[in-house]
Amino acid sequence: MHNQEQPLFNINLRPSAVALPPYDLDTEIHNEDYHYSRLMAGFLTDPNNKELPIPFYDKNIEPLLFPDLFPYGKGFYENKDNLNRRFTDSLGNYAKSLLLCPDPRWRLSWYWPHYIYLTLEKLRNHQNRTRILNQYNTSLSHQITTADLITNSVYTGRPIINEKNTTTIPSYIRTGDSYFRQKEHHINTMVQGFGLPQIFYTMTMAENHWSHLHNILSKTDNKDPLPSNRPFHTYLHYHHRLTSMHQYLWKNPNLTNWGNWLHHFERDEFQNRGAIHTHGIAYLSKSISELIDSNVIRADMPDPNTEPELYELVKKHQIHTCDSRCGGPAPPGSRCKKGFPQPYSDTTYEDPNSLRYVYRRTKEEDLYVVPYHAPTLFLWNGHINFQYVTTHQFAKYMTKYVTKSEPTEYFDISEPNAFRKHVLARRLGSMELMILLLGYSICRSSIAVEFLPSIPSEIRNKSIKPPYLLEQEEQLSPYWDDAIDKYFDRPTDNIFNDITY
Repeated sequence: MHNQEQPLFNINLRPSAVALPPYDLDTEIHNEDYHYSRLMAGFLTDPNNKELPIPFYDKNIEPLLFPDLFPYGKGFYENKDNLNRRFTDSLGNYAKSLLLCPDPRWRLSWYWPHYIYLTLEKLRNHQNRTRILNQYNTSLSHQITTADLITNSVYTGRPIINEKNTTTIPSYIRTGDSYFRQKEHHINTMVQGFGLPQIFYTMTMAENHWSHLHNILSKTDNKDPLPSNRPFHTYLHYHHRLTSMHQYLWKNPNLTNWGNWLHHFERDEFQNRGAIHTHGIAYLSKSISELIDSNVIRADMPDPNTEPELYELVKKHQIHTCDSRCGGPAPPGSRCKKGFPQPYSDTTYEDPNSLRYVYRRTKEEDLYVVPYHAPTLFLWNGHINFQYVTTHQFAKYMTKYVTKSEPTEYFDISEPNAFRKHVLARRLGSMELMILLLGYSICRSSIAVEFLPSIPSEIRNKSIKPPYLLEQEEQLSPYWDDAIDKYFDRPTDNIFNDITY
């Protein structure tokens, strides 16, 4: 029934990745003219060869796209706000419930998770529910009246907020540039509060060596043992494995020898939008000099006679092999882009001429060993990278791993510029997709950071109340109070005198 020349949504070359724009969207994307209820998803061709448009808000579009998932025309998501129901699932909760339900069809589908996430992003960016006064108008906010903020929709005639003076939030795609800029400020706040961390680490997924994961895959759903075909179970296993590492190893000073685990910040990344790995920084109760004295981070090949198990793990996971990513094998007397072979050293010390520490390496087979933490390597059974933090190296970590933009791809299209900007996109892999649909976070921290407005109130961005509240006569101010306003309006009682920002 569907015209194959008009795809309902764009899937990348592989079914495991879709394209999403990573930058702040233009204001026009949020305007009433672009409201999601008027966007067209595709067309149906009737017996007379006439094309009938299908709007995105049509409740039947999901079963039309996925008849194998809804063979009886039931069970798909319907917005039932107009029905007399006490509870109604949001689209996000609906997607999560289907992924977690006993029926495996939705989490095994190649395309349904991508479709449902694109639908979620569309709703979030076209919902037009919360609007803020434009920056260039905030200096004249005392001249903006309630009557100036309300206008009528040219489509429905209902009261809406004037779009000439306001813009909507959110104004960015999740995990886009704005998201990572906020995380950069988050880490800056941690550094200002606690100083530099002691270590940063990388945990890499080793699906080929995790027997527990293969046992899970071989006994669940369609029993496909290939992790790349099973992103749901694969990510849950990775998440549980990393969470267990935090809870049962890293926070146990008797096992780690690095003292108490105080604070941390982590970010998940994806190798070519596929396998997951995690970069993190950690604040420990022991100083770097104490950690060096305890030989917490090692870069040596263990003795196969005294440490046979650790020897096999280091040999399997921690040996750097030069390839095209590091420029190939280095000529004699030089190093590859990753710094291998490393120099000989009898001690671990900070090299003032480089960004890193020089680790203790006393024999030839140590020169290609990536630094590791032995207890973590035992339990993780995959490639890891633990290093002490230097001031310059930490700045490089910030720009390379935390705040860098996602990979982008250009599509050859002949459309107006606004649409071209919207299609400029990053790839969203199936593993990352599962994180977002299940409600997990790409970035995690043990420290909560609250950002408060610090500019004067007369030039501060203001969030506007909805039209139905603005129309009520008793409403004195058309704007919601921000965190500073709420703080100064706290009750006058002695107990509140010690509660400060």
